Amino acid sequence: MRQTAYYKGILRIIAAILSLCLLQELHAIGEKGLKRRSERLIRTLDDIQFEDVSKIPANVLQSAKGIMIFRQYEAGFVLGGKGGFGIALVRNDDGEWGSPAWFKTGEGSGGLQIGLQKLNVAFLLMNEN
Repeated sequence: MRQTAYYKGILRIIAAILSLCLLQELHAIGEKGLKRRSERLIRTLDDIQFEDVSKIPANVLQSAKGIMIFRQYEAGFVLGGKGGFGIALVRNDDGEWGSPAWFKTGEGSGGLQIGLQKLNVAFLLMNEN
């Protein structure tokens, strides 16, 4: 029982440290960093639209209420990790895209694995819910 409380305490500390690191990184990125990330995400969407298997039909994209575009990198050898960044946009009532919301992704894993992969991902939000 005491060990469980101990590990929960450690996890809370790690979460707090990671949160502080993320805030510092967002502050450090600044305008130039966000511009670079924007350019990368434009290329990501271009890559998605270039391939026939991943291409989003124009009528589907036009009817989308929102979109999330992100780029992730995944690597593993027994222990693995995945991380990246992205942007989310929602259409306003007048049909124009609203202000961007930036986000970061991250994940850890363990088990039988080996490899390296880059992922280009786009999620379409088709309704307000």
